[in-house]
Amino acid sequence: ETVRELRGMMLRTNKKAALTVAVTADPQRARKDYFQDAVTWMNEGLVDAVYPMNYDSDMRTYAQRLSIWRTAGRGVPVVTGVMFDKRDGQTVAAQVERAARTHGHFAAFAYNSLFERFDENGRPIRDAQSASRESLRRAMIPQIRRL
Repeated sequence: ETVRELRGMMLRTNKKAALTVAVTADPQRARKDYFQDAVTWMNEGLVDAVYPMNYDSDMRTYAQRLSIWRTAGRGVPVVTGVMFDKRDGQTVAAQVERAARTHGHFAAFAYNSLFERFDENGRPIRDAQSASRESLRRAMIPQIRRL
């Protein structure tokens, strides 16, 4: 009901505004545990895009969730969220490729994971994640450019 009310308010005030939702990647769990009924919202035309947060590092679970969203909703874009933070480049690259192939889109969370952190003086902070960020950059920057 809240999403219906938001959509109605948006249509009355700014017909060009888009309503998008970031939801848990498993639609059944999302509905039961977080009151996110994205499939219904999609089917009723209440949302303009859905961003499932598919942050599992297990490729089998990741692929199952992608498949679920393939058949959800009538033509509403699905933009799968891929976890970049603290992940190896090979897994992230495979997930981005799979998401782009399945839905034509992906969303990076968190894109800043590709880059070093800097202290208040502008010097790079070397930490436990520095090596993995470098590996992630080498894997992802060329792939993102290709996509």
